[in-house]
Amino acid sequence: LTVANACTWYGITCDENWLVKKIDLHKNGITGSIPDEIRHLGPTLTHLDLSDNLVYNTNEGLSWIAALTEMTYLNVFFCN
Repeated sequence: LTVANACTWYGITCDENWLVKKIDLHKNGITGSIPDEIRHLGPTLTHLDLSDNLVYNTNEGLSWIAALTEMTYLNVFFCN
């Protein structure tokens, strides 16, 4: 797996440097917890939409959100 491969995945948008900027997986039938590794996208991720899926938070509170320092859009509406 290369970084460029991740940029071709459904719902993933990268910038010209192959850095993940946007994850848009709303109404995608996702189930499970939000992985703690999402914090590693903190310096680049600006948009995260997981709405209308069965995702939940099992991390220590919501500290992972604080790591997403460039985030300008977050939608977890209708997530159970």
